[in-house]
Amino acid sequence: MERRVLAIINSALLLLICQTRSFGQVADPLLLTFDEIQRLYQDDDLPAPLRDKLRTLLTTPFVRNSASDNGMMPLKPNDPQTAKMLRVAQWNIERGLEFDAVRFAFTDPKKFNALMEDKGSKADDDERAKIREQIAILQQADLLVLNEVDWGVNRTLFRNVAEELASALNMNYAYGVEFVEVDPLTMGLDQQVVAREVEDAYKEPDDDRQGMLARVKQIMTPDPERYHGLHGTAILSPYRLENVRLTPFLIQGHDWYKDERSGVGGESRGQVQHGDLQGAIDPASAPRRPHDADGRYCRSRASVGACHRGGDALGRCYVA
Repeated sequence: MERRVLAIINSALLLLICQTRSFGQVADPLLLTFDEIQRLYQDDDLPAPLRDKLRTLLTTPFVRNSASDNGMMPLKPNDPQTAKMLRVAQWNIERGLEFDAVRFAFTDPKKFNALMEDKGSKADDDERAKIREQIAILQQADLLVLNEVDWGVNRTLFRNVAEELASALNMNYAYGVEFVEVDPLTMGLDQQVVAREVEDAYKEPDDDRQGMLARVKQIMTPDPERYHGLHGTAILSPYRLENVRLTPFLIQGHDWYKDERSGVGGESRGQVQHGDLQGAIDPASAPRRPHDADGRYCRSRASVGACHRGGDALGRCYVA
């Protein structure tokens, strides 16, 4: 059955903000050093320069239009009922732990199927048919919205996941940081506990327990030069991305930093995250609580977006 993406993507997911004229993209924000990230975890009161650097990182998107510069054009798929359309696909890729599977789903169905076999997939014939159908639809998308995207984190081999996927798909990309991963477990400084998501991503079908633990320990070895600890949302598209903004919401649904720092909730021993700026829930349905000055103690939601063309009188543009 043909699936169509024909719904407004609202602020609970991704607000695409634009104006009727183009603006030059601002410079990339500075990345945090390993020592600065450790300080985010250790100190409640941050010095003003570090607080400002963090806030700039959480409110300034990274934008690359290399695909457009190299002449790439949108697919603009046709539908018998709607003619040419903009197909939008949204995918929570869970940090990019299954990076090859995500890449092959967009670029090479045969390699995707081979990877399923290598991973010992138990999908039956009906499930495999549905997977093939979904992959065919994904490959016609001209706008990809990817949630839970890592950059410079041990568990995803320190990849810049958004940049590598954009390069593989010949697309432009914009990346907005939702939060910075600062807990010792994620940074590889505490290896007393094995994160289940890392174990599941990298274990082999014939692994014994010791073999799996050795592989995970190697993956989680700290690397101060490559660790950036960024987790965010990405837009990928062959359309040029202009006037991209990362806009924090003024309310938040839950104070994850406070709860996880105090050991309340969370699976992985106080997984602390500073300044969450993701648009994963509808703030209208959440308790109304303000965020603090540096955005650390509450996960203040945000939208990250770009628009290829002009919007309405208020400068807004929604993809439908």
